[in-house]
Amino acid sequence: MSDPHAEGNEQDRTSNATDHVEPEEAHHQPEDRIAAIAGELLDRGDSIVYAIVGICFFLGGIFALGYSLWDFVTAIQNPTGPGAISNPWSLFLPAAT
Repeated sequence: MSDPHAEGNEQDRTSNATDHVEPEEAHHQPEDRIAAIAGELLDRGDSIVYAIVGICFFLGGIFALGYSLWDFVTAIQNPTGPGAISNPWSLFLPAAT
């Protein structure tokens, strides 16, 4: 069984902790202008870096897609080029002994 006086004491302790709130101006420390400017530049720079990385990934993907299509078309047009198989059916048929 809980003690009603003990519960009241705990409530008093919590209410005392929240009742005593000082205004922000009393704790306001002098602002460092260099730190504020550097923080602002770094926040902007962060967005710029993400944008540059995103653009590079996008351009890299477009380049890879273009190269693979170019290579495919070149391989179709020139079946005797380097890496071509002289008899494609030899991949599927067993070797004659």
